[in-house]
Amino acid sequence: MSRAALAVALLVVFALAGTSAASAPRSVRNGRIVFVGPGVSLPPQPTLLTVAPNGRSLRWLGRDGDVQPRFAPSGERLAFVRTGGDKAAIYSTTANGRNERLVTPEGHDPVWSPDGRRLALSNGSLYVVDADGSGLRIVAQ
Repeated sequence: MSRAALAVALLVVFALAGTSAASAPRSVRNGRIVFVGPGVSLPPQPTLLTVAPNGRSLRWLGRDGDVQPRFAPSGERLAFVRTGGDKAAIYSTTANGRNERLVTPEGHDPVWSPDGRRLALSNGSLYVVDADGSGLRIVAQ
């Protein structure tokens, strides 16, 4: 696929994902729902929570300032944005909130590739990065 075609495809992904729905609940095949809700600090800051479809088993996944959750297509990992101060970094974690790792120190609006091996993100430009944080490359400015 040419670089221009890849950039157009990624722009379509971003358009369909929509940043306005960043706080909308997301679910995976196991039925868990992840959403942005109030954290435990005062004043409350947004954080990621997960709940079973029946409303039981509410759990906090991250820490205050975690937003924009996106499950990988397999449902095994979750990418999200951690905000703090004037920075926003992209992290990923297992669906239960364990094994958290930094993907890239700056970025917004993570979107998984269909195979779950890469993430597209924005940071003034459009980037693609491998899910482990390696191979960050710009695809459109």
